[in-house]
Amino acid sequence: MGKRSFFPRLALVNLVRNSRYYGPYLLSCGALAAMYYILRFLTWNEVIQTVRGAAYLQVMMSIGCFVVALFSTVLLLYANSFVMKRRQRDLGLYNILGLEKRHIALLCLWETAYCAWISIAGGIAVGVLFSKLTLLLLLQIAQLPVEFGFEISSKGMVSTASLFAALFALTLVYNLFHVGRSRPVELL
Repeated sequence: MGKRSFFPRLALVNLVRNSRYYGPYLLSCGALAAMYYILRFLTWNEVIQTVRGAAYLQVMMSIGCFVVALFSTVLLLYANSFVMKRRQRDLGLYNILGLEKRHIALLCLWETAYCAWISIAGGIAVGVLFSKLTLLLLLQIAQLPVEFGFEISSKGMVSTASLFAALFALTLVYNLFHVGRSRPVELL
């Protein structure tokens, strides 16, 4: 096994081995990404823009996007701190066994990258699947004619991916700060 593939493989093994902690974390992150994508899809949808009172509806959807983004930030940071508390013993053991702090930081980087990729891709995929259903439900409630077809919002995908990439970068900075200032004995 080469040096380049050691840390990505170790990070993947850690995610699989600690799936009881990472499973709910990834599901909640993916669900939040799906909700955010659906709200962004509805905000920029052309059918919604033709409805009477569309300006008010778009403002409400934008406020909803802000609330989901704020809730995502709080939940992601809280869930990440929960997962990292459970992982402290592993990180301390790695440090005792000879991995330096920069190696542990690299391991955290790969774990966060895997989590971000799974959550963002899964959340956008689920959001794309349920966005049409949500639009149909909204049109049914408003008693408007339903248009057939399937639409994917590329702006919504970019917005969702950029928000959650920034949130995962924030969790990575938090993890690196926490690992950098802790001693191996504290981690164990």
